Amino acid sequence: MRYHFPPFELDDETLTLKKQGELVAIRPQALEVLLHLVRCRDRFVTREELVRDVWGGASVSDTAVPQAILAARRAIGDAGDEAVSVQTIRGRGYRFIADVRVDRPAAGAEGGHPGRFVGREAAVRRLEKALASAGDGRGDVVLLVGAPGYGKSRAAAELSAVARRTALVVETACRAGGSELGPWMDVIRTLGGDEASVFPSTSPEARPPAPTELAVVEHVAGVLRTASSKAPLVVVIDDLHFADESSILLFRLLGDSLRNSRVVFVATYEDAALTAHPVLARTVAGLVRQDPSRCVPLRPLTADEVADLASSLFGANVSAEGMRRVFEKSDGSPLLATQLLFLVCSEDWLSAPGDVATSAMLSTNTVREAIGLHLEELSTGCRRALAAASIFGRVFTLTDLTQTLEADRASTLSLLDEALRARVVEKRTTSPGGFRFVHSLVRDILYKELSLTDRARLHERAGRALAASGEEPMAAEQLARAADALGLSLEGPSAPGARVQALLARLDECRAR
Repeated sequence: MRYHFPPFELDDETLTLKKQGELVAIRPQALEVLLHLVRCRDRFVTREELVRDVWGGASVSDTAVPQAILAARRAIGDAGDEAVSVQTIRGRGYRFIADVRVDRPAAGAEGGHPGRFVGREAAVRRLEKALASAGDGRGDVVLLVGAPGYGKSRAAAELSAVARRTALVVETACRAGGSELGPWMDVIRTLGGDEASVFPSTSPEARPPAPTELAVVEHVAGVLRTASSKAPLVVVIDDLHFADESSILLFRLLGDSLRNSRVVFVATYEDAALTAHPVLARTVAGLVRQDPSRCVPLRPLTADEVADLASSLFGANVSAEGMRRVFEKSDGSPLLATQLLFLVCSEDWLSAPGDVATSAMLSTNTVREAIGLHLEELSTGCRRALAAASIFGRVFTLTDLTQTLEADRASTLSLLDEALRARVVEKRTTSPGGFRFVHSLVRDILYKELSLTDRARLHERAGRALAASGEEPMAAEQLARAADALGLSLEGPSAPGARVQALLARLDECRAR
C-alpha cells in the first residue's frame, strides 16, 4: 500500500519514502517506525509496542526509540517545536496525526507496481481454478507464501486484477499491532454488512467476541454469502502473518464453513513466520491438508524472468553484463531485482570492477532498505555471527565459523538456526556442515558494515584456524585479507605453506608495535 501525506508518499511494499517523487534519505529503522505509526494512526503507539514490532523484542537502549522518532520526524520535515505529523504525549506514546490517503494501485495502472508480472503463472492458474470452482458453488482458499521481497503483495494485487474480470473483490491487509479482528471489520464494512452486530464496540477497552463463537462465524459467513449471490466473491488478505490470533482463527473457520459457496479466499504470508506463529502454522497445515494445491510457493525469478522484467521496465536498454550482475546480486528476488534494475539504468557503474559496482549498489537507499527486510528481524548475536561468516564469501562452513567466533559448536549452530528460519542463509545439501547466504547482496552488506579493524581480526582468526587444520591455501587467502585490512605489504613467497608463515610473522610484528 501507499500512504500519501503531501508532499510525502510512503510505500510499504518497496519500503521507500518519497517527497514529490524524489527518494528521501532515512535510516531503515526510522522508516519502519514511521511506517508503523502511519499504519496505526488511529491510536497512540507505546514505546513497548515499537520495541516489540520494529525491533523484534530485542533489548534496546532507552534512547533507541526517541532517536528513531527524531530521525523519522526530520525526514518528513517535522522537527520543529510544534508537531505537525508525529505527536508525542508523555506517558501515552506516539501518534501520527497528519491526514493520510491510502492508495493500493490496481495492477498495471499508471503509477502502480513497476514492470511486467513475471514468474507467477502458477499462482494465476491456481486462482483461475478456484474461480471456476466458485462459479459451480464450491468455495476455495489460495495461499501465497514466500520470503520477504518475493512479491507476495504484488502477487495479491495482480490476482485481484485477474479476479475482477469475473468476480467481486474485497481487499484488506493485516498490520503488526492492529486491532483484534481488524481485517474482518474491514471486510464487513466494505461489503456493507452490519459490523456492530458482530463487533459491538471497536474501542480499545472492549474485547470483541471470540471468533470461535458460532454466532460470529455464521454472521460473517452470511455477509460473504450474500455478497456472492450474483457473482463469485474473492476476499484478499495480505500479510496474514501480521494478523492477530482471532483473525487467523476466523479465517480458518470461514474457509471450512464456506466450502459450499461462491467465496474464494486469497491470503499471503511469510513462510519463516510459521515457526514463531503456531496458530498460523496450524491454520495453514489444516487448510493444506484438505488440498495441497492450495499452497502456492513464490519461488525466485529465473534469469530469463529477470530479463523479461527488465525488458518491460526499460526496453532494450539493459546490457547483457547489466543483466548478469542484476541476476547474480538479486538471486531472483523480485524486489531486489527491480531496485537494482532501476540503479543499472540510472547510474554509470557497469564498467566498474565488481567490488566498486557492489559498493555503488549498497550506497543506494532503496537497495539497502530492501536488504534490510532480511536482516532487521535477526537478534544481535545472530547478525554478529553472520557478519563473521561474511569474511568467507557467500559460502562457509559451521566448523570455520565456530573457530572464527572462538565459540562452541552448539551455540554457533543455534545462531545459524535463527538465520535459517529467517531465510537469510540455507544449508548446502552437497556439503555436510556447509551453509550459503541466500542473497549475495546480504553477504556483501554484512561484510561492508565491518570496520577495517574487525575485518582484520576476523580474517586473522580464520586464517590461523585454517592453518592449524592444514588448509594452507585457504589460510593464506584469509591472512592476506587480514594484512590488507591493516595496510601491510602483501609481497612474499607464493607457496601456500611459506606464504602462511610469512603472513603470520607480519601480523605478529604488527601486533607487537
